[in-house]
Amino acid sequence: MRNKPHGSANKRLGDRVELRFMEKSLAHGFDLLRPWGDNSAYDIAVLAPSGIHRVQVRSTSTLAFGRYRIQAVFGARKRAYTKGLIDFLAAYVFPCDVWYIVPASFLRRSNNIYMRPHLTGSSSPAESFREAWHLLE
Repeated sequence: MRNKPHGSANKRLGDRVELRFMEKSLAHGFDLLRPWGDNSAYDIAVLAPSGIHRVQVRSTSTLAFGRYRIQAVFGARKRAYTKGLIDFLAAYVFPCDVWYIVPASFLRRSNNIYMRPHLTGSSSPAESFREAWHLLE
């Protein structure tokens, strides 16, 4: 008898991306905490010399109109993430194997983050957060 997989495909993908984030964070020398259950606005807490940073982890693999997009909202009502809920949003672009470490203060400008990791010298505002792991220190 074969076991049926548990959970949705989106949940499994989210779990994989969180594992990638944890692996990359550990490689940068950070210690990590993970909240129990799925009730927190953040996925991972990063312990840094400056304190504990709550990080929401998201991913995308779809290129549309020359850019990758991550929605910075949560819940059925599509509420925006705020500084009170998270400190950073870590956005992973699968096809380019690139991370964006975006401060919560940046998210006030828009509910979407647009990334262009496939373009050299892009002037997209989010590009300043590409592989910006130092922001977590």
